Order: sequence, then structure tokens, then C-alpha cells
Amino acid sequence: MEKNDNPITEKVEKIGVDAEREREEDAIRRYNEREKKYGDRRGGEKTERTKTVFVAVIVALSILSLTLGTLLIIEKSGSDGSDEERYVKAEFYNFNDYVGDVDENLSKLIVSADRASQQRYLGEITTKSLLAAESVAALPIRDESKFNTISFANKVSDYAKYLNDQLIDGLSITEQDFDNLKEIHRAATALKNDLADLNANMNGDFDLKSLKSGDASNMVLKTFDELETRSENYPKLIYDGPFSDALEQKTPKGLPETEITLAQAKEVFAATFGIDAANVEETGETAGVIETFDFKAKISDAVEIYANVSKRGGKLISFNYFADCSENEYDLERCGEIGESFLSKIGLSDMKAVWATESGATAYINFAYETNGVIVYNDMVKMTVCKERGIVSNFDAREYYLNHVERDIPAPEISEDDARGKLSVSLNVESARLAYIPYGESKEILAYEFEGKYDGPTYFVYIDALSGKQAQVFKVVETTEGTLLI
Repeated sequence: MEKNDNPITEKVEKIGVDAEREREEDAIRRYNEREKKYGDRRGGEKTERTKTVFVAVIVALSILSLTLGTLLIIEKSGSDGSDEERYVKAEFYNFNDYVGDVDENLSKLIVSADRASQQRYLGEITTKSLLAAESVAALPIRDESKFNTISFANKVSDYAKYLNDQLIDGLSITEQDFDNLKEIHRAATALKNDLADLNANMNGDFDLKSLKSGDASNMVLKTFDELETRSENYPKLIYDGPFSDALEQKTPKGLPETEITLAQAKEVFAATFGIDAANVEETGETAGVIETFDFKAKISDAVEIYANVSKRGGKLISFNYFADCSENEYDLERCGEIGESFLSKIGLSDMKAVWATESGATAYINFAYETNGVIVYNDMVKMTVCKERGIVSNFDAREYYLNHVERDIPAPEISEDDARGKLSVSLNVESARLAYIPYGESKEILAYEFEGKYDGPTYFVYIDALSGKQAQVFKVVETTEGTLLI
């Protein structure tokens, strides 16, 4: 598509092939940028650091998410608003197309046994789901009417990316994975059919004015409200622990206001890892929500440490310990103890291991802040522990420092037994505890967390401890040796 002063075209069938390819490439670029920012669960290979920006390697697969706010619709020069309407129509029909593409590729993936074909279909699902989420986010619909729809599309994208990475690593899609894909496919097919019904009922009448005003009678808004209600019951696939990523705040809540110097930050690095400060090398600074000084140190020819220390307060934000790790000398429980001891050493007390899994000689553990017996999921720290060396090998405390404050958590208004009575009789409950969980885009609520099984897979069901309503459901994606630390 040529660039011009009015690039928005009438959208009744499809946007042009070139434009779609350009947008897909742009989405992939942004996806890769977010991958670099959040890191890879397996740790990845060492990359070059520049003097200006240091991107910390984060281990533990982050459940990536797009900004779930409504994108600003820019009014064009025309006074009749037709350009805006064409733009919104284009995004709406894009969403329809992308959902159809996801549904089709899921169906092909489920019946495919060829690895190359599986990777191709997963790549398509990853991209098209991400594009679907972007198209919904661009619609002038209030956030509460599209939050779960966007979240579902993002989860599908991330899960497809996760499975593709497994294939790249030489692993296979397991029977459990295929069961998950079938469930996703059923949900995608239902969404596609709902959109087809909406298109048929609209008969081309796209009332932008009533849509923007939030008119409850608007057909598009009514459909999305119905989708939102239904999507709250979708089990959300998790493979890094429930609530493993919180929404980033514009201002870190858990960092002191006082800034430290470069020399002080270097001393923090040296003291943490028992290294002479003279052997610590500055690699640059990281701008962004949490500004950091960035360092590296060579322990031996085969071992290097890269770390970020916050300018505010001099807190260790993340690090990556590059060293071979191939032998299993420590079990998962002992790795949890090693992680807890390290957290205490750097001043993070009252942390509880809430999720752990292992792959080869590496243990992946998520810790969350605990106060008065309540797990606060937004205040999370992720790490890996090398089972050969018995050391923390990767560490990420961004979520903790973005969110940690002393909260005024209310007392439950219903008992655990009352909350348990809200559960399905099909769920075989194995444990229960109180948790303060993210809810919506910025809210937190007190809930009873019930972990249980149904027909094999593990589920986490959260019952609001004040209202007694179901607040969230997660379905665990089992790895070969995955487990939960309660």
C-alpha cells in the first residue's frame, strides 16, 4: 500500500494484502522487542550489551500482555468523521479475520503430526492472535467490555509461542498440550461464530456514534459485553505460575526516593556477589520505569555475571549468572530453600515460594510477598536456581519493586467453608489459602485460592473473600516435572 495523506481505506472485505503483511511484520517486531525486554524462560544465550541500554536477561517465561487500554482514535481532517468510522470498521473487520485465521490454524495444528507444519501453524497462531488483540484494543469500547477478550487473545498468542519454542528445542507437543489446544480451539470457534452472527445481524450498519457513547443498545457493544461475561469462565492457560506478571506501574511503588551514585551501585553489586569492586565493570544504564546502573563481572573464563541495580534506593533488580549447569545435585525443595536464603540476604523478607518447576538441571521458582498469612501476588520475584552449583543463577524483582507497598488488606467477609461451597463439585480441592490478587487492570481483591484437579489437569479457582463471587480461574499447563510449592 502506498503511503498517502489519507491511508485509511473503506473496509468491508479485507484490508489490502500488502497492508496486512506490513502490519503483521510490525506486530512481530513489537513481539520480539517485548521478548527482549522480558526475557526468555530458558535463560537464552548471552547477547551483547551496549553502553547506553542494558536489557536484563529474565528467566521464567513471562505471560506477555499488550496494554489493555483503548487506543486513541485520532480524528482526521474531515469534519464528518468518516475517516474515523472507516478506521474503526477496519479494525473490527480485521479482528473478525484474525479470529477466523486463528481458528483455522488451530484446527490444522490439532490434526498435524509433522513438526515443520506444527511450527508453521503455531507461528501463524502466535501472530494472528496478537493482531486480534491489537484490533480489539483499538475499538472505541470501554475497557470493561473488552478486557477478557484481549486477555484471551494474548494468552493464545503466548501459549502458541511457548509450544513453538518447545519444538525448536527438540521437544514435542504432548498429549496434555493437544488437550489444551482443543479447548482453545473450541473457544476460538465459539468466538468466530459469535462474530459471524454479529455481522449478519448488523447488516452493514456500524453505528459508531452510539458505540463511542457506550449506548447499551448498540449491537457491537452488546455482543462484546456478552463475550466478556463468557470469557471470564475460560480457564486461562498458565505455565509460569498464576499471576506471574503484574501490570507495570508508571512509578515504582517499592523503591526508596533517594537516588544513589554509580560508585554506590557498584558496591551493591560487589557485596551481593562477593566480588572486589575493582573487578566490576560498568556496562551502561537502563532507562524506563525502573532506571538502573548496569554492570558485569567475570568470575572465571567460563563464568560471568550481568546485573542491574536501581538508581533509586540501590536495589538489585535483576541479574543473569552465565555458567554451565548440567548436573542434578540439589532437589527442588532444597532449591527453594536456597532461593529464600538469597532473598533474605538482599533484604527481601516475608517471601514465600508460590510456584516451582524444573527442567533439566535448572529450577524455576516464583516467590511472592506474604503478610499475615495472605499471599500478595503483585509483589512477585522470579528466579532460577542451578541444581548443580546450588546458586541462584537468574533473578528478576521488577514486579516486586513496581508494586510493593504495605496494603490495608480487609478481613474476609465469608469463611473458607462458604467459599468452598461456591466451587464446582467436579473440582477435587487439594489446598486452600488467602491471596491478594490482581483483578482487572489496576484493582486488587482478597480471595480464597483453591488448588485442585479435574480429569487430570490442575486448576486454580479464586473466590472473592468479600462477595463470594468467582473472580478468576487458571488451568495449569503441566510440564514434565512441574509442581507447585504450597
